[in-house]
Amino acid sequence: MIIVRRKGEILRMGLFLLLMGAMAYFILSKSSSFATSQESAGPAPASATPVEPFMPQVTDGRDFYAETRLARDQDRSLRQEQLTAMVNNGNVDAAVRKSAAEELQTAMKYASLENQAEALVRGQGVDDVLVKLTDNQAMVYVKAKDASHQQAVQVADAVATVTGLKLSAVKVRFQE
Repeated sequence: MIIVRRKGEILRMGLFLLLMGAMAYFILSKSSSFATSQESAGPAPASATPVEPFMPQVTDGRDFYAETRLARDQDRSLRQEQLTAMVNNGNVDAAVRKSAAEELQTAMKYASLENQAEALVRGQGVDDVLVKLTDNQAMVYVKAKDASHQQAVQVADAVATVTGLKLSAVKVRFQE
């Protein structure tokens, strides 16, 4: 259950839900081939662990960070739609709906923590950053020409602070 304490939080939550809905609409309207493959496969069960998204190695002049962030957000949006459909389906077993609701809440929490960590690292003067959280670790991609061990520790410390993970569970990779 989400408790909102201030009007600003209501506005932010509404904006977040609006953006997620717009992304979902865009994805569904642009990918007819994906929709047909999903219909034949059926929705994934709530207990299934989502496959780790592929981290593309963009080498043709496109921006790795923008492309990867878009792919991450599209994967997350699709999974959230599937989970929301399961939660709202009265024909699904109560235990499965509860599991789907918990997974949905976790996915939303991870999205928020990733955004907070990225903002904190950007505040350290980094050009661009991408954070991917899993249950027990964070992978951080930092856009930088020259990288020092000290900078890696600072980035890892910032991400660990936001996410609550141990410093050793945060992996930092520098790349252009």
